[in-house]
Amino acid sequence: MILPSVGIGVATQAVTAGTAMNWFTRLLLVMLAGVAALFRHSATSARSAN
Repeated sequence: MILPSVGIGVATQAVTAGTAMNWFTRLLLVMLAGVAALFRHSATSARSAN
């Protein structure tokens, strides 16, 4: 009776950790994309200003 509950707990933790990692990776990618877009926009603005 104890072993199945431990297995379920470990599986739940593994799934939660995986979801958190996916979420963190997605957040990082979105931030990088945002920074790249900002940088590209500022570079384009500077080039068009001159």
